Amino acid sequence: MVVRIRTGKSIGKALSYNEHKIQQGDAKLILASGFSCDVDKLGFTEKLRRFEHLIQRNEKVNTNAVHLVLAFPPEEKLDTFTLQRIAMDYMDRIGFGGQPFLVYQHDDTGNRHIHIVTTSIRPNGTAINLHNLGREASDPARKAIEEEYGLIRAAGRNNTLNEYQPTKKLSWIAAHVTSQYRFTNLDELNAILHQFGVTADPGAEGSLQARNKGLIFSRVDEAGNKIGVTIKASKVYGRPTLHNLEKKYEHNQVKKQLLAFITQNALEKAIVHGRTPEELLSRLDNSGLELSFRQPEREGEPQIYIVDHRRKTVYAAADLNLSIEQHQALAQLILRESPTNQELRQQTARWYRQRPVSKATAGFAVSLVKSMFASPTDATSYGGPLPVRKKKKRKRPPL
Repeated sequence: MVVRIRTGKSIGKALSYNEHKIQQGDAKLILASGFSCDVDKLGFTEKLRRFEHLIQRNEKVNTNAVHLVLAFPPEEKLDTFTLQRIAMDYMDRIGFGGQPFLVYQHDDTGNRHIHIVTTSIRPNGTAINLHNLGREASDPARKAIEEEYGLIRAAGRNNTLNEYQPTKKLSWIAAHVTSQYRFTNLDELNAILHQFGVTADPGAEGSLQARNKGLIFSRVDEAGNKIGVTIKASKVYGRPTLHNLEKKYEHNQVKKQLLAFITQNALEKAIVHGRTPEELLSRLDNSGLELSFRQPEREGEPQIYIVDHRRKTVYAAADLNLSIEQHQALAQLILRESPTNQELRQQTARWYRQRPVSKATAGFAVSLVKSMFASPTDATSYGGPLPVRKKKKRKRPPL
C-alpha cells in the first residue's frame, strides 16, 4: 500500500475534485464517517457544510484541509468492503478516527486507490498537528495495515504511486494546457503540448475515435514518439475532447489577435539582438518564447510555431508579420536544435521548394534550402547576425 498526504487551505477544493470524478463516472463515495445520514442521501452542500462547521471553530488555523490517497498495486483486487475497513483502520491509527471523513473509491487508473477527505479541526476547536504526519503517524500505520491485511509491502517500491503518478501528471498537463492556453486548431494545441512532452492524438481518419471527436493524450520522447501511459480526453478534468475544444476556437482567435503584436515585438527583439544561435535561444527563453516545428495532423504544409508562455498563446510564424530574414533565423535555429536534424532538414527543405515564392524572395528560398543541408555547427548555417536597426532621431519641435 502506498500513501500520499496532501494538506491545504481549501476543503472545498479537495471535495470538488472527488465529486467531479463521481460525475465523470470514475469514482464513487463508499464511506461517510461522522455524518448524520446515509451515504446516498448526502449532497455536496451537506458534505461541505459538515467540514466548514468544524473549520469555523478555529479560524486561526489556515492549513485545515487534509486529502489522503491510499493506492494499491494492480495485482491487488480489493473489494469495496475491504477498502472501507482499511480506510477506517488507517484513519484511526493516524489520529483522525474521531473526525468526519469521506472515502472515495477511484477507478480511473490501472491500480485501485481511495481518496479520503477530512479536516484537522476537532469538534472542540483544537487542531490535530499535521507536522511530520507522514513519518510519525502514517508510515507506522501503513506498515501495520500491510501486515494485518496481507497486502504487498510498499518497501522497495520507493513509496510512490507507481502507475498512478505518471497518469496524474499527464492528466494535469492536458488539463492545464487546454484550459489556460489559447489555440485555434489541433496543430496549435500540439505545438504547445510538445513543450511539455505530450501530444494529443485525434485518431486515424475515419476511425470511431475521430468520428466521435475524441482525443488521446500521450507522453512523447524528444523525437515525438509516443511512450508510457495514455489517457482519454473524457477522463481529463474539463473533458477537453475535440468537440469541446472546437467551441473555444473562435473566442481564442479574438484573444490571440489582441495579443499578437506583443508576441511579435518580443520575437523581433530577440532575433535582432540574438547575434549567435546560443544568444538567440537565450533571449527567446528569457522572453517566455519557445519554437516548435510541426507537420499538420491531417493535410497541409509544415509550420514553425511560436509558443508564448507569458501570454499563454501560440502563433504560426506565417501568421505573424515577420520579415524573410526573421523567418530564416527561426527556421535555422529549429534545424540546429532539432534531435531529428537530418529528417527535419529534408522535410523543411521540401516545404520551401514546393511553396510558391515571388521573384523578390526566390533568392532567399534557394539560399535557405542550401543552408539547411550545411553542418549545424558551421557558422554559415546560421546566416550570421542580423543587422541591428538604428533608431531614427526624433526632430525637436521649434521653440
